Amino acid sequence: MILLIFYVYYICGAYMVKVIIRLAISVFSIFIVLCSLPGYAFSSNKDTFEIKVAASIYEPFVFYEDGKLSGFDIDLLDTICKSNNIRYTIQVVPFQEMLSMLKEGKADIGIGAIYVTEERKAFINFTAPYLKTGIVYVIRADAQISSNLTNKTIGVKKTATGEAIARNLAKKFLNLKVITFDSTEDSLDALVDGKVDVVLNDYINTSALMHDKYRGKIKIKKGLLDLPQLLTNDYIAFAVNKQKRDLFEQIDTSIRKIVDSGMMKSLLERWQAIHTLPNYRKFIAYGLFIIIGTGLLIISIFRYHQKKQFYQLMHESEQRYRAITEHSPDAIITADLDGNIIFLNESAQKFFGYSSEELLGKSLTMLIPDACKSEHIFGFNRFIKTGKSHIIGKTYEIAGKKKDGTEFPIELSLSTWHIKGNRFFTGILRDITEKKKIEERLIDSESRFRSAIQEAPNPVIIHCDDGSIVLVNKRFTELTGYSLNQIDTFEKFANLAFPDPEYRQIMKERYQKIIDEGISQHGEDINFTCSDGSVRIWNIQLSHIGSWGDKKAVMCIARDVTEQRKLEEQLRQMQKMEVIGRFTGGIAHDFNNYLTAITGFSQLALMQIDNNHPARRNIENVVNSAEKASVLTRQLLAFSRRQVMQPQVVNLNTIVIDMTKIIKRIIGEDIQLRTVLDPDLWNVRVDPGQIEQVIMNLVSNARDAMPNGGMLTIQTTNALLDEEYAKRHVSVIPGNYVMIAVEDTGVGMTEDIKSHIFEPFFTTKELGKGTGLGLATVYGIIKQSGGNIWVYSEPGQGTIFKIYLPKSEEKVTSYVTTERIDTIPSGTETLLVVEDNNDVRDFITTVLKNIGYNVLEARDGIEALIICNENKGEIDLIITDVVMPNMSGDKLASRVKDLYPKLKVLYMSGYADNIITEKGILKEGINYLQKPLTAVTLAQTIRKVLDS
Repeated sequence: MILLIFYVYYICGAYMVKVIIRLAISVFSIFIVLCSLPGYAFSSNKDTFEIKVAASIYEPFVFYEDGKLSGFDIDLLDTICKSNNIRYTIQVVPFQEMLSMLKEGKADIGIGAIYVTEERKAFINFTAPYLKTGIVYVIRADAQISSNLTNKTIGVKKTATGEAIARNLAKKFLNLKVITFDSTEDSLDALVDGKVDVVLNDYINTSALMHDKYRGKIKIKKGLLDLPQLLTNDYIAFAVNKQKRDLFEQIDTSIRKIVDSGMMKSLLERWQAIHTLPNYRKFIAYGLFIIIGTGLLIISIFRYHQKKQFYQLMHESEQRYRAITEHSPDAIITADLDGNIIFLNESAQKFFGYSSEELLGKSLTMLIPDACKSEHIFGFNRFIKTGKSHIIGKTYEIAGKKKDGTEFPIELSLSTWHIKGNRFFTGILRDITEKKKIEERLIDSESRFRSAIQEAPNPVIIHCDDGSIVLVNKRFTELTGYSLNQIDTFEKFANLAFPDPEYRQIMKERYQKIIDEGISQHGEDINFTCSDGSVRIWNIQLSHIGSWGDKKAVMCIARDVTEQRKLEEQLRQMQKMEVIGRFTGGIAHDFNNYLTAITGFSQLALMQIDNNHPARRNIENVVNSAEKASVLTRQLLAFSRRQVMQPQVVNLNTIVIDMTKIIKRIIGEDIQLRTVLDPDLWNVRVDPGQIEQVIMNLVSNARDAMPNGGMLTIQTTNALLDEEYAKRHVSVIPGNYVMIAVEDTGVGMTEDIKSHIFEPFFTTKELGKGTGLGLATVYGIIKQSGGNIWVYSEPGQGTIFKIYLPKSEEKVTSYVTTERIDTIPSGTETLLVVEDNNDVRDFITTVLKNIGYNVLEARDGIEALIICNENKGEIDLIITDVVMPNMSGDKLASRVKDLYPKLKVLYMSGYADNIITEKGILKEGINYLQKPLTAVTLAQTIRKVLDS
């Protein structure tokens, strides 16, 4: 009873003490709040005086609302000044100017969320801080950003605290760009527009803007425990002029009382946009207290349960044993020294089909097939007598017998144990019927695997890490001619497949590396020599397939890509020829301009001197050399497929027959000519003169390849090139073609020579005996005619060139060679010459002026248009180059004909540009003059165009 009274007194007394303490704190707080109201003064100084306040706009501390200054700092200033009988005037200025005014004594107090920094303390007195804040990362509402700012763009308000932090971050992160703005709002607008990735700004200011102007557009980056990630821990205070010591003490004392009394909370209730930071120290202290208390509680509980758990161990051990045995998927049977069953679990009952009552106390032999009983009894008795057994502690397979007499395979693990001097045996039995079925399926799967490899469409070979080859399939033997008996080791295989010693060594090292490092290899080409000596290109894939018996094995699957690689080589050769063609075409174009000037001025010089002049022979030599050079450029244009063609529908038999006489004169008497012409040969559409040039070039090469005589065969036939042929030959379009073949029995060519024969300036002849342009010209003419040419040759076996030209459904047309006239016709019309090459333009204008024409000249299309406008209706013909800077010839003609539809145009060019030709064939209605020009050709062509 006494103890009960004491306990009640203790509880009630403690409670009363708490109530009294809380009541005293409440009364004191009310007193402080009342003293903080405007009717109460913190200072005994009742005299009114006036101060100057400098404010910087910073929402929600200082900002304009409906044209009036408002904000938390304004309210706090009003409260302090009313309490201290202080009047004030306020001037709103930029932040840096506010600091300068305080430093220079032009202001008494500075407000606007001013951060307390050591640097500013040098020239400003700071009151007690009234709010805690800090610089935070501001990002877009839909964005996420890590702490790694590499390659980011960061925005800050100019001269603000965040700018210094941003500059330091720029030194830490690579390619971090800092952009400053005149105001915080400008930087946040840039963030919303995606011009910057992140903005550094004050936490409180950001929270206010985030819930007002930028609601749903921006957010503050969070850190640990979903709290704002602070870059700084800062405090806001009023700044006071250092010279105003008394004023500072009044303001500082007032702010401290407001903060301590709790009135600050009342002021903050009006400004919901101000989100203050939590007190982390208090949070950490509470956290530590909880953690320590929880830890002590856990230790107490642990100690309490430790002893209790100890006494439960034996009981639980027994329960676990029973749970394991009863619920084990394996059968567990225990027998005594007499071989009688004293325990079996539920799985054993299911395995054998007996209930526990039917087996307990019965002999183990009930579960053993009759054929195995004698062996079991013998082994059991031997163990009883000697204590030795070859099965204790091991796992082996036996047969079991169910109640219905069915036998099934069992995997048995047997152990022995003692209790109070008595020996017992416990066997764990596992039904391996499914395992046996799986093994059978694996054997069947291996059989199918072998069968699949044998019937695979690609060669397959399996190597082992001991250097043996254990399998090759039928396809391998069919392609290579090697059987497994011939290559049952990698050494034998390498000697046959890679006869070159250096290449064989490389392949051995590569194979050994794959075996040693356990890597796979895919897509490599190797050169494989077959039993008949032929070399095939195989693309191989080497993969580890685990073990083959007790050896590590690698399977190699090969794909014969010989034909594919040949096709790729054809494509590379064709692309190389295209590049060379573009290059030579450009050379020929410029060269033709030079030849025009050389030939033209040389001809003019010959016209101006008599036949006995000593310089006449030299000039004639210049003309002759220029004409030879023009032949060279025509060959280059033919190769580059930029010559102007005049195609006709012809029968190649007619061309071959017409050329027979001249061919016999070229090849001589020691070479026999044989023609095999298809009487039903289809027609083709080609330039007859160029085809004659092709045949003459091939005949000349055949003659040079047979210095000791031989047989030259020219054959024509119809050919259908199908899809299969097109797959093996790049650029061939399936269809009907006419083939013409030129075959000789000469010295033949190597593969290296064949790969270059169509390139310009490549020749196997001695220096001075060939230009190397013959076959290049042939190649260009055939390609420009829409055909293909292929060469087949081996050293000592002769050469055959096969040309395929597309079949034409049109009938043969006849053509007449224009008679050559050397006279120079004259005229009096007005001609406009447009040519960007000064030498060519000078030659043309000189010739035309000399034969009576009124000549105007322009350097490009733009200058020509000006001349046309100045001479409206007076120009009869424009002679223009096709390719010029600023404006091409065809664009000039189009512009001029809009003004003067009947004005005639004559084009000039050094090669068949696409502007005036369609695949080398002159467009209908185009007047065209091929460079290099001669005075006669120029005058005749102009006269012909004017008179047409």
